[in-house]
Amino acid sequence: MTLAGAAQDVTVAEEDILRAGLYDLLAALLANPPKRDLIDRVAKLEGDDSVLGRAIKALARLAKATTEPAAEREFNQLFIGVARGELLPYASYYMTGFLNEKPLAVLRNDMARHGIERAANVFEPEDNIASLCEMMAGLILGRFGEPMSLAGQKDFFATHLGSWVGHFFSDLEAAKATLVFLSEPGGGPGNEIELTYNWGSDEEYGSGRNFGHLAYAVENIYEMCQKLMDAGVTINRPPRDGRMAFVKSPDGISIELLHAEGSLPPQEPWVSMPNVGSW
Repeated sequence: MTLAGAAQDVTVAEEDILRAGLYDLLAALLANPPKRDLIDRVAKLEGDDSVLGRAIKALARLAKATTEPAAEREFNQLFIGVARGELLPYASYYMTGFLNEKPLAVLRNDMARHGIERAANVFEPEDNIASLCEMMAGLILGRFGEPMSLAGQKDFFATHLGSWVGHFFSDLEAAKATLVFLSEPGGGPGNEIELTYNWGSDEEYGSGRNFGHLAYAVENIYEMCQKLMDAGVTINRPPRDGRMAFVKSPDGISIELLHAEGSLPPQEPWVSMPNVGSW
């Protein structure tokens, strides 16, 4: 969005600044695939024990475990796709079932009234969720003229967001394109695990439908295997060579354990321990 008129020096209440900051964050996350700097900033967010605070803390935890390529893949699946993404984040679509309908016309009238113009390099309809969040932030902070009063904020929200945005975020939360990415604490690019689910298929996952196995380096292969055995885990391939062992996850995925520095001298009980099952 761009300003049709010049912004003015104004004082904005702290709660309005915080509210606008949340809208700006949503706009940034929903407009384009987030870059590394935005992901890092989200990862540093802190929240209290309120509903919103807990959601912010959860978002920060997820940001710490994702990477820029992973976020881009998920964004493209959700909003772009081959022909179209899984979700259509437009007010017209949610309010009428079609794109470019009356809600967009009403919005454009309000944009003109508040001095808001679509940027020259933006071609999608203005009633998309990212643009609307950007407009809310700009109206609150006075980017388009005088800061909007709380009553005006409520009116704009009710007209252009209130009737459908909750439905949109519920759809976003339940979207089938949504993936889960895991990494160890402090893990960088290339260290994450992507968890997926094949929607619409009742077929059980067999060993031919997964990626093979995971591999982890451990400081002491013998101590790790003993710790796992004490916890009831079967060592499918014991570390007879002092270097490598295999176990399985509860759903049958093989996990390879490797001694981090070379190998340890062979020792009992590992040398005499037989293999169990497959790995």
